[in-house]
Amino acid sequence: MAPGPPASRKLPKESSRRSLVDAEIITIVLTAARFLGGNFRAAQSMLIEQRYLTDGLSWSQYNWRLH
Repeated sequence: MAPGPPASRKLPKESSRRSLVDAEIITIVLTAARFLGGNFRAAQSMLIEQRYLTDGLSWSQYNWRLH
């Protein structure tokens, strides 16, 4: 008898207290790496200015979420 499909895993839910979701953090990281030489602050500012993001994080909050 062949083994069945692997059990589905549930992804952890994001906290409702967070102002930015994980996808937005990843977007900032990728934008900074690709277009701005790794400057996360400039990437966040640019994405807010272009209205891709609505809110920003302080540098310490952003650094904590990134790591």
